[in-house]
Amino acid sequence: MTACVSSVPGYEGPRIQVIVDNNTATIIANHRSSGWTLNVDRTQVENNTAKVWVTASSSGKGTSSTQEIVLDQDRFDNKNFACCQVFAKVTRSGTAHQDDYVPAGLGCN
Repeated sequence: MTACVSSVPGYEGPRIQVIVDNNTATIIANHRSSGWTLNVDRTQVENNTAKVWVTASSSGKGTSSTQEIVLDQDRFDNKNFACCQVFAKVTRSGTAHQDDYVPAGLGCN
């Protein structure tokens, strides 16, 4: 099962889709506007849910694209998980969540 959170007030980053399969989380960022990059800041597993904090930044240059990040169980200290929740911080100037991580995506197997 995949899910996308799109109702976070003020969230202006790329659409985040999360797929979980066999203790591997795949994060897909659909960058609709130019120059977005998604970077993983930290990870942890809590209550059978992998949590991933990412920073979405935009240089304002480039074209729309899709970025895929695959995080296997090693990235989560070899802990098992059935779901993955992604929290994003958007660093583009003028956005509401430049300093805060907000829910951006959730997926469960």
